[in-house]
Amino acid sequence: MLISVSHGSRRERLASIAASHAVTPRYLSKRIALALLSTVIQKHILKDTQPPDLTLAALLNIAKSSSWNTQENLFVQ
Repeated sequence: MLISVSHGSRRERLASIAASHAVTPRYLSKRIALALLSTVIQKHILKDTQPPDLTLAALLNIAKSSSWNTQENLFVQ
């Protein structure tokens, strides 16, 4: 029961934040995942030294991994 209440609260908070920024909760949750990218990847993006063919879809796929080593390996492939 506590777990379902916890998830409900998270969903409600996400929906509230998304609404205040005029985006969908799905859009927001995907973008939040980008905040968890490896700092090495973030530095490449900020320095504009990322691969030229890097897409948002690829970044979102990379961000699915919680391991920064795995993310960095996927980033250079």
